[in-house]
Amino acid sequence: MTDDIQILSDIDSRDPEICRFTTTRTLYVGIKTVSNLDDAKALPLAEKLICLSGVEKVQLIGHLLVVTKTTAREWEELSKEIESVLTSYLISSEALTDDDVEERMMLMGRSTKEKVQYLIDRQINPGVAEHGGSVGVVDVKGDILYLRLYGGCQGCGAADFTLKQGIEAIVKRAVPEIGRIVDLTNHNAGVNPYYQRTDLKRAVPN
Repeated sequence: MTDDIQILSDIDSRDPEICRFTTTRTLYVGIKTVSNLDDAKALPLAEKLICLSGVEKVQLIGHLLVVTKTTAREWEELSKEIESVLTSYLISSEALTDDDVEERMMLMGRSTKEKVQYLIDRQINPGVAEHGGSVGVVDVKGDILYLRLYGGCQGCGAADFTLKQGIEAIVKRAVPEIGRIVDLTNHNAGVNPYYQRTDLKRAVPN
C-alpha cells in the first residue's frame, strides 16, 4: 500500500527553514495553520507533526504540507521523520477518503450549525429513519452540539450507542470544531425507555 504513496519535498529557496511536502492525496480541505497542540485539536496528522522535535509551524493546504522548522534541526534528518509520519497517516483510517473530501467541500462556507444540519440530513437521518426515528439539532454553543432524538430513537435501548458510535463519529470527523455532543432527549418519555431517572431536568441552552 505504501508503494502508492508519493511524497515530494522542496526546501524554500528564500527561507531555508521552510520545506514543502506535496502528496497525491488531500491532507486538508481548506487552509489550516498549526503552531501548537491546541491548534491541532481533532487533526491527527497535525498533532503528530507539531510534536516532532524542531517543528515550529505546520500548514495544511489541500495536497500540500508546509513545515517551518527551528534552526536546531537540519532537513536531511527532519524530513525523513516528517515523511514517515505522513506515510503512516495516509495508510491509516484517519486519512481523508475521496468521500470525506467531497463532503468537506460541500461544507465549506457554512456555519458550524449548518454543517451539522447538513450531515444529519444527508448521512444520519436516512439511516435512523429505517428504525422509525430521527435526530434534530437543538443548538450549537461554542464547541458543544445539543441534539434531540425523536420517534423510535426516544427510549430505545441502543440510543446511547447510536449517539456515541454513530452520530458522534460522523459529526466530529467532518466538523472537528465540535468537541462535545449533549443529548437533550427525555428517554423516559419513549415507548421503551432504557433507563429511569428521578430527575428529568435537562440543561437546555438559553
